[in-house]
Amino acid sequence: IDSLIRLITYAGAAVLLIMGIREWQSSGEVDFKTSSKPFQKSLILDFINPHAYIFWFTILAPPIVAEIKVATTMNAGSGLSFLGVVNAGSLFWAAFVGGLISTKLIMVFLANQIKSRLKSKHIKVLTKFIAFCLIFFALKLVV
Repeated sequence: IDSLIRLITYAGAAVLLIMGIREWQSSGEVDFKTSSKPFQKSLILDFINPHAYIFWFTILAPPIVAEIKVATTMNAGSGLSFLGVVNAGSLFWAAFVGGLISTKLIMVFLANQIKSRLKSKHIKVLTKFIAFCLIFFALKLVV
C-alpha cells in the first residue's frame, strides 16, 4: 500500500507540474463574449471534464487510502467492517465532488459579476500566480 500511495503522490505531483507549466506558458488572454446559460455550461463541463477528477484523485487518494489502512487496523476487533470504512470514503468523495461542482458554479457567478472590471493585465498576473502555485505544490509533494 505504501508504494501505491507513493506512486499516486508522484502522479499527483506530475499532474500539478504539467498544469503549472501549461498555465505559465498560456497567454492569459480571455475572451469575455457574452455567454448564454453560464451555469448550465459550467455544470456540464464539470461533469464531463476528467481533469478535475484526475487532479483531486491524485491529491486525495493517498490520505484516503492511508485512512482506510489505519481504520481497518485500529478497528479490526471492534466489528467495524472494511466495507463500512470504504463507504465512509465513498461518502467523503461524493461530498467533495458536490463541493467541487458547487464551488465552480459560485466561481462562474462571481466571474460573470466582475468580468466588466477585469483588465487583461490583471488576468495575466493571476495566471502567472496560479501557475507558480501549481508548480510550488507539485515540488512540495515530492520533496
